[in-house]
Amino acid sequence: MMRSRPVRAVVVGLLALVAVLSSCDRGGTEVAAGDPPEVSGKGVAAVELERISVAEIGKLRSKIGEEVIVFGAVGGTSTSRSGHHFLNFPNGFKIVCFRDQVPNFPAGGPAELFAGRVVEVQGELTSHEGKPQILLESPDQIEIIKDGRGGTPATDGRFELVEVGPGTWVSPAGLRYTGRDAKGLTRREHVLRHAKDQPGRAGSHGVFDADGDAVFAVVDEAWGKIEARAIRPRVEGNSQTYLVPMGRRVGYLGGQAGARRGKPELKSVFIVLRRGTKEVITAFPR
Repeated sequence: MMRSRPVRAVVVGLLALVAVLSSCDRGGTEVAAGDPPEVSGKGVAAVELERISVAEIGKLRSKIGEEVIVFGAVGGTSTSRSGHHFLNFPNGFKIVCFRDQVPNFPAGGPAELFAGRVVEVQGELTSHEGKPQILLESPDQIEIIKDGRGGTPATDGRFELVEVGPGTWVSPAGLRYTGRDAKGLTRREHVLRHAKDQPGRAGSHGVFDADGDAVFAVVDEAWGKIEARAIRPRVEGNSQTYLVPMGRRVGYLGGQAGARRGKPELKSVFIVLRRGTKEVITAFPR
């Protein structure tokens, strides 16, 4: 038994040496046993990133150079002749995937994968021609948080219409719903009349697919397109009107006229504002 002790000592020594070597990285830097492992990638960052809505364009501009998470409904997608993919949002924010990174998305290019979706994307905010953008290089950066296709309202559940006074609400895009209509309804109640079909209503009646605050999220999205495309209004007396193509279904034609025509889908939003203001008189699909 005494003759086995030197052998055990050698084995123990070798095991200790292996443990020491395994505690060092390839460059020879020792890692303390209590140090947390480095983590990277979406959702596991050591520091929680700020989450910003695409509607907060001013805040996005103020965060240029910082890594953030941006969420919102994709307003439209496009591809360039050279093969770059673009996800376009209201107010001019973009997600850009250069041609060399497109193959990183084996299920399909970003322009096809995320069209009509509500997404959140993580990355460094950069600026191109004064507009904020995030470069998309990996599927780990982006996540679909709601499907906006097939008439599903383009909202991610975090939209909030804030009441700022008696009978007055303000949307994230700064649209104000204040005052009352001729029937005594608040402007919020007036717009919500277009969230449900009125079968007995004579004439045309645009009905949103969305309901509740999701209706106002669609109106905000339309307003973002107005600003991004510099759409000019038609001025009529004390009001100004906009007809905004949304590029997807947002509602259907209801009322008696809609019933006669089989309730055809509608892909534009008609907005009426008080002239020279952002006060909404009415808004509905058309």
